Formats: sequence, structure tokens, C-alpha cells
Amino acid sequence: MQANTVPERDLAALRALKDWIETHTGIYYRHESQYILYCRLIQLCLKLNFKGLEALLQELRSGQNPQLSLSIAQYVSTTHTHFFREPESLDYFEQHILPEIRQNGQVRIWSTASSSGEEAYSLAICLAEKYGLQTVVNNFQILGTDINAHVIRHAELGIYHSDRMNDIPPALKEKYFKAVGMNQYQILPELRQICTFRRFNLQSEEWPFRNKFHVSFCRNVLYYFQKQQQNQVINKIYDHISPQGYLITSVTESLSQMITPWVMLRPAIYQKQV
Repeated sequence: MQANTVPERDLAALRALKDWIETHTGIYYRHESQYILYCRLIQLCLKLNFKGLEALLQELRSGQNPQLSLSIAQYVSTTHTHFFREPESLDYFEQHILPEIRQNGQVRIWSTASSSGEEAYSLAICLAEKYGLQTVVNNFQILGTDINAHVIRHAELGIYHSDRMNDIPPALKEKYFKAVGMNQYQILPELRQICTFRRFNLQSEEWPFRNKFHVSFCRNVLYYFQKQQQNQVINKIYDHISPQGYLITSVTESLSQMITPWVMLRPAIYQKQV
């Protein structure tokens, strides 16, 4: 067997698991990423004491272990993120979008793939810098969702090792984080108060949100879906955004090839038109 190739004996089970993952989570592993998926599933097998992918697949198909589907979703989802990612989009959000949506009273912002909370807390810091902590606590709500339950628990704690905080300006780190030992820092309770984190699968049939959002950040998410799923997710987000609300994607993602009512204002910035 060559390095970085899947053993022949595991190919059939890997294909079946890949299809299950795509159907139930929407996460799509391209052929060139097949070995990454294989390694992640093997790690899960080792953790749960399965002899191999075939045993994992049979247990999944049996339906006797509901927790297993959550474990698979956790292991195959990509969780890499960092604070203040793509600052040009954050600058546009702060300078052009915030002054407009601030007129709507209580402002609701959704981080659709929040991972361990860095995006949501980056937004909270931007808000606090612009309006002050107390105004933010009284007037803003940020919801962070992710399919991975493990990173949701991490986000709720709001504790990060200093290695994860290199993109935070020192003044903001000192102002909004408190040292908690072991070279770790926790974000202030006021900002944790406005950020709520929940496990949510964007491929769910029913979306449980009762109130519409003014802005949705959906960055570095679409890449992991196939085109049909991308279109479905983007248009369902549209349905849950208030009139004249906004969608912010990654600068590397475009809706130009999708059938969608979103209107592009500039790369990565879209608005819902009435």
C-alpha cells in the first residue's frame, strides 16, 4: 500500500460511510480528501473499540446506537477557525452594515458554522468596541451553531489557549479576556452573555428559529457541500433573514453559480431585497 492511500479492504465501507455522511450532515468529501476522511474514521474506530470501518458501518446501520451518528458528525466536521478571520469583511460589517441594522432595535446575528466560538466572539468584540459593553448586552444577540457538539461545549466556555489568539490585537486581548491559568484566557462574561451556542445541522429538514436574523455569517461552509446542497442552504438562510438583512460568506466563496434571490453588494457581501 502506498502512503496516504486507503487500504483496498476498507474502500467499500468508506464509500458507504461517505454517502451516509453526505446525506445526513451535508458534508461532502471530495475524492482528493478521501484519505483525510479515512483517517478521521479510523481514529473514531480506535476510540470506540471498533475493529475497522466495516464494523463501524454495521453498527451505524443497525440503528441500535443513536449516539454513534453524533460521534461520526463530530469526527468528520472541520473545526479549524481563528479570531478576526477575513478582516475586510468584518470592516465592512462594522462600517456599513451595523449602522443600518442598529436602527432595528434588538439585533440578531447568526454564525452558522461557529466551531469553537471564535467567529461569534470576534463579532461580539467588534460590537463592544463600537457601542460599549452595556449597550451590546441590552441590544444584541449572537447565535452560534455547529454540527459538532464538542466544539459547541468549547464555545460556551469561551476559554482559549494563547496559541489560538495570535490574530487578536494585544489591546483587545487585554480588554476582553481574563487569564485563567495554563496560558489560557477566557472571554468576559458580558460577551459570553450575548453569545448563545447550539448544535445544529444545516441539512435538517426543519429549522427551529422563531425570529429572523438581521445578519448571517456563513463563511467557509459552502465548500463542504455539493452544489445542490449549497443552493438549498443559502436559500433557507434567505428565508430566515429579515427584510434588507445580510449574508456574509467567505471571500473565496461565491453565489454566482447558484439560483438564489440574494443580491451581491460586493464580493462575500449579499443583501435580501424586498
